[in-house]
Amino acid sequence: MRPLGLLILILILICLAGCGSAGVPHVVEYEPSFRAARLTDLSDAACRGSLSAQVASVLEKEGETSDAARMMTTGLFADLQRQTEPGPFFTFSPGGFRYGFFLQATESGCVLRLYERRQMLGDRGLRSMDTLDYLASRTVLYCACSDPDTQQDIPEKH
Repeated sequence: MRPLGLLILILILICLAGCGSAGVPHVVEYEPSFRAARLTDLSDAACRGSLSAQVASVLEKEGETSDAARMMTTGLFADLQRQTEPGPFFTFSPGGFRYGFFLQATESGCVLRLYERRQMLGDRGLRSMDTLDYLASRTVLYCACSDPDTQQDIPEKH
């Protein structure tokens, strides 16, 4: 095949590929299916310290440096206080990852769960998923969680 014919064929394939994706959103968000709990004693310094340490521990296990992990936990409390209903909360790494967490009331106490690790790609916010069921879990000491269905506090564990 001549170079000009090859070039035309490549251009036609590129156009067809572009037409096939026209109008399709690049980012597909989904609503995770879990029952998140509310942290009922967020103003308690011991609870805040425990939650911060557990989030940092999870982030370090995921490959973040300890300095980055500590920096990433600073905005968590403001986000949690703004929530009107129990739900996920997020932190963002300097390397472009979004980590999704939620709290769950269990018989053994309040449990922090990492359910999402999502890499942000490109300047248009294109994302790729790197999500498994509960990538990591930690019991949050000195904290109490409220079960969303019963609105009962699950006692804190020391």
